[in-house]
Amino acid sequence: MKKDLIEPKVSFIVTSYNYEEFIEQTLNSIKNQTYKNFEIIVVDDFSSDNSVEIIENFINKNQNLDIKLIKHDKNLGQLKSILTGLKNANGEFVSFIDSDDIIFEDYAKTLLNTHKKVNVGFISCKHKYVNIKEKQFIQNISNKPFGGWFWDPMTSAMFKKNSVKIILNYNT
Repeated sequence: MKKDLIEPKVSFIVTSYNYEEFIEQTLNSIKNQTYKNFEIIVVDDFSSDNSVEIIENFINKNQNLDIKLIKHDKNLGQLKSILTGLKNANGEFVSFIDSDDIIFEDYAKTLLNTHKKVNVGFISCKHKYVNIKEKQFIQNISNKPFGGWFWDPMTSAMFKKNSVKIILNYNT
């Protein structure tokens, strides 16, 4: 098979700390992507709730997925979790997903299609805030004036891995 016919792998790096209420929904939203060449790396930052058990159950139920759980043996913070995930990522592209976020099913496909058209380090998209408990729409960011918090740099972006590897040298 020609190299240019192989679809690039996407690494979804999920940083998790005490989000037992949301983590399974987050993982399901990644699992349900229309784009299928991906891996999921969950970095648990020493959760004290049932997050790890929920993640392990998800992995056991989804043996067909390329998914791994990395557990910190003490709480190191989100940046360290991001770095741990990035060190273990095999994809050409990476998306950092917060463990209380849900991505739309065409997220990877749409962002990769844009990456194929332009040569940039990352692509970002709009997002919506939703109260998951009440299944209620909270905020439409497209109506926010410039200067408001309208962009979520974590979940809304897909990076070329080579463009963010420099942060691996960051001393935490």
